[in-house]
Amino acid sequence: RNELLRVAEATDRRKVELVLQELKIEWSKRTEPLRANLDTLYVKFRATLREITANTKTFDDSIGIMPARPPSQATSIPLPGTTPSVQIGSKDSFTNSLGMKFVTIPGTNIMMCIHETRNADYALYAKAQIGVNLKWHEHAKVGKENHPVVDVNWKDAEGFCRWLSTKEGMTYRLPTDAEWSAAVGLRGEIGTTPAEKSENGPKNVFPWGEYYPPKPRDGNYDNKVSGDEYEYTAPVMSFGANELGLYDLGGNVWELCHDWYDDSEEKRRVMRGGSRLLYGESNYLLSCWRASDFAVTRGISRGFRCVLEQ
Repeated sequence: RNELLRVAEATDRRKVELVLQELKIEWSKRTEPLRANLDTLYVKFRATLREITANTKTFDDSIGIMPARPPSQATSIPLPGTTPSVQIGSKDSFTNSLGMKFVTIPGTNIMMCIHETRNADYALYAKAQIGVNLKWHEHAKVGKENHPVVDVNWKDAEGFCRWLSTKEGMTYRLPTDAEWSAAVGLRGEIGTTPAEKSENGPKNVFPWGEYYPPKPRDGNYDNKVSGDEYEYTAPVMSFGANELGLYDLGGNVWELCHDWYDDSEEKRRVMRGGSRLLYGESNYLLSCWRASDFAVTRGISRGFRCVLEQ
C-alpha cells in the first residue's frame, strides 16, 4: 500500500487508487488461500505501474528497488556475503539482490543456491513480513549473519521462497528430492518415494567422497565424527564445494525439501544432507539418506536451501 501511494504522486493516481482498492478488498477477506491470490495480484499491479510509468520513472526506481533481471543479462559476480544492487549472473550462474548465488544443476530446469539460506537473508524476510515466527532469531546473534538460519520449519521456508519470488519477480522454491539428489551427484536412484530411495541408495557414497569418517575440512559435523573447529553451526561456504560449486550438502543443517517422505498418512516432509548433530551411524551421513518431519516442526538442526526455476 505504501509503495503504491509513493509512486502515485509521479504517475496516474486514479489507476493506482483502483489497484490499491482492489488489493484492500482482497485483503479484507483474511483467508488462508489468499496467499497465492495476493502474490498474483502483486505481480499484476507491478505490471500496471510499469505500464503507466513507461515514459517517466519506473515503479522499482520510485521505491528504491532495482528491477529483477534474468541471469543472461548479468556480467560479474560479487564477493560472497555482499549484497549487490542489481541481479547479476551468466548462463550458468546468477546472483540475486540478497547476494545469494545460484548455479545450474545439470539434468534439471533449476539453478540451486550454492549455500544454505543465511540468517542475513532470512532477517530481510522477517523484517518485511508480519507474523514471522521469531524462534530463529534466538540463534542469530551478532556475528552469525552468514550462518545458516535454524529453528525454522517447512512452512517458514515456503514463506521465505514466496516472499523472495514476489520481491524479484522470479520463481524461488524449495528443491524437490530429485533435484537435491542431482545436486549431490546421485543418479538412477531405485524407488518410487524418497523413503525407498533412502533405503536402496549406495552405502559408500558421502557428500565428501567414498570414505568414512569425514576429515576435519570435509564439512561441519559433530566433533565425535570429524573434529572440525566449529562447536555449533559454521558460516556457510566454510568448507570445500563439490564439482558443481555447491557448499555444505553434507553437515551444518538438515535441508528441507518440497516432497513428502512416503505415501503414509503421517505427511512428513523430506530433509537431506545430514546435520552437525549426527554421529555414531555412518548411514545417516550418506548422500542418499533422507530424514523426515512434519511441516510445522522446528529444530536447531533444520534449515533450508533455495532453488530458482529457469
